[in-house]
Amino acid sequence: MFVVHLFFGYAKATARGVAPRARLAIYKVTWEEGHYASDVLAGMDQAIEDGVDLISIYLGFNGAPLYEDPVAIASFAAMEKGLVVSTSAGNQGPAPWSLHNRIPWWTLFPASATVHKCSSLLPQVTFYLQLNQVARGLCISCHLISPKDAPAVIKYVESNPYPFVSMKFQETGTKPAPAAAFYSSRDPSPNYPGLLKPDIMSPGSLILAAWIPNEIVGQIGTNVYLSNNYNMVSGTSMATPHVS
Repeated sequence: MFVVHLFFGYAKATARGVAPRARLAIYKVTWEEGHYASDVLAGMDQAIEDGVDLISIYLGFNGAPLYEDPVAIASFAAMEKGLVVSTSAGNQGPAPWSLHNRIPWWTLFPASATVHKCSSLLPQVTFYLQLNQVARGLCISCHLISPKDAPAVIKYVESNPYPFVSMKFQETGTKPAPAAAFYSSRDPSPNYPGLLKPDIMSPGSLILAAWIPNEIVGQIGTNVYLSNNYNMVSGTSMATPHVS
């Protein structure tokens, strides 16, 4: 589902996906109770038979050596036929040795931090979107600032009877991005310490992603639940389809 929205760019307004003219083949290999090697193998084999150019997969089987890992074996067959197999690094960071997938012939993607920056009227003060609060039925945009910047904000509010802050939603910050997100798994691989992964870093934090409409994405008070076709999601599963 994340691949569909990132490739095709179905969100409203003028946003576009990475590859609007791409043709996608979707294979269901996971279920409510989890995923099994036989289903993943069947899906990958079918994708190879269908003649896809690339396989993007966000799961794996930890612990098994490569010669016993069915997904590693199937992806090796895909590589031999000229297919690129890409996968996520995992969300067990930031500690080292937390790499989820460690297959050498997979292209591994960590997630970068994307900071949503808002401009302000105060010099040398930048607000970074961190959270939103709901109070008395009204949506109030809340932002965290450092203790060093707080006195300047207080002084401005006290000296101006009508204080306000302008917001530009089309800007993204440059710091700490494009650093790796804290949750993104780090090398080396527990099974293969000499194998340095991930390969390519791409945006994976606060990504507007397609979402299941019957899943709750927000809550107002104790009895009002919100759902939507889109949600802001973070993870290496958001980063992988950007580059795939």
